Amino acid sequence: MDKELQILDYDFSNKKAIILENGEQALRFLKPKPIFYLSSLESQSIHTNSGNAEFRGLGSALVFGFLFMYIFFETKSYLMFTITSLMLFTYVFLIPIFNTIRRKKTNYLITNKRIAFNLCQYGISYKRSLYFADIKRVTLQDDEDGKGTVYLIPKNDPGFKTYKFANGDPTHFPVLEDIENPREVFELLKALVYKK
Repeated sequence: MDKELQILDYDFSNKKAIILENGEQALRFLKPKPIFYLSSLESQSIHTNSGNAEFRGLGSALVFGFLFMYIFFETKSYLMFTITSLMLFTYVFLIPIFNTIRRKKTNYLITNKRIAFNLCQYGISYKRSLYFADIKRVTLQDDEDGKGTVYLIPKNDPGFKTYKFANGDPTHFPVLEDIENPREVFELLKALVYKK
């Protein structure tokens, strides 16, 4: 058994293993590159020098959150103070935790016939596949930090959605998001999708 299948059996444990069809071979196993999100609701981000953390709107959330908490506390609006406190806690702590869980539970397997997705939404993992015959076009978005996203534009509705790690919104097309060596994966997928 090759290395990709051993990793696949580990990550798709508890009867969640992808069953390979006759003549199907595992070519590449991919996981999104780990990243630490402090917040993920705004589109602007500040990258640290190491490239390992993204701060998305955290400063503005803290400033406005504490400002409103102070105003509501001073005006004795304790219900609004409590609601603002809970919203701030959710924004700063809970949403990044759910995004991290989604990222950890997501992985992709490229075979000689299809791409198998192990996805996670609302803490629930599920598997989907997209066959190369159903893909019209493959595009690439490279990032400076060595990761990137491969977009898979299908010929028809694939029957499932992938979700952005940053905010949980569905993507327009299935994607392999935040993978390492994206150019290499892109070239492999181009060869598999466009082969005659």
